[in-house]
Amino acid sequence: IVALARPQWGRHPAPLARTGRDIVVALDLSRSMKAADVGTTRLRLAKELAWRLAGARAGDRVGLVIFGGAGFLQLPPTSDLGTFQLFLDAASPDDIADPSTNIDAGLRVAERALRHEGTALGSQAILLLTDGERSSGGLDPILEEFSKARLPVFAVGIGTTAGARVPSDSGDPAGPWHLDDIGRPVISRLDEDVLRKIAVASGGAYARWDDAPALTAMTRGLAGLEARSLAA
Repeated sequence: IVALARPQWGRHPAPLARTGRDIVVALDLSRSMKAADVGTTRLRLAKELAWRLAGARAGDRVGLVIFGGAGFLQLPPTSDLGTFQLFLDAASPDDIADPSTNIDAGLRVAERALRHEGTALGSQAILLLTDGERSSGGLDPILEEFSKARLPVFAVGIGTTAGARVPSDSGDPAGPWHLDDIGRPVISRLDEDVLRKIAVASGGAYARWDDAPALTAMTRGLAGLEARSLAA
């Protein structure tokens, strides 16, 4: 009876470390992300995939950068995934004054956010969700910068190669569709080539939104980052 009661005495303090990775989600909020060629709008699907890929591992710290023609840090990396989800759900194209697409700007802001955190190399990554269409910003400088920084970019392409018409901005008197210089509806298409180049140059990975095996491999890649001690 005494043995079953498992009597114990004394105490032995021991450190309990919390380990994880730092991941910054770079979310495209440009005008083209309002196109609906993926069964819903590209932006809505991008948010679902961001949560599935970045919020899957308890203990990781996740931040949020939004970008259009410029990039903005919305949420520094945090272990509070509930807060991350609130900021992710609230992200809207209305938060971006310039509706063009500058992937370069979004990646640079994400890189600065991780550098500010002082995260060790191998324990950090950027999760980029965009249709890959660029209307501003250079590509070669960012490819060179990320290849040297050893900061992997896991890029998810949202959209189709057939493309879809882009809805106009709210309050636009021209009608429901965004028009080009000669009055034709603008067709936005997924540009996978750009995203593959970014992923390869940075040592990350690329996956299309509807490629389940590639998304699974990306999840493994994110989980395979070295977990560092975040707190004790």
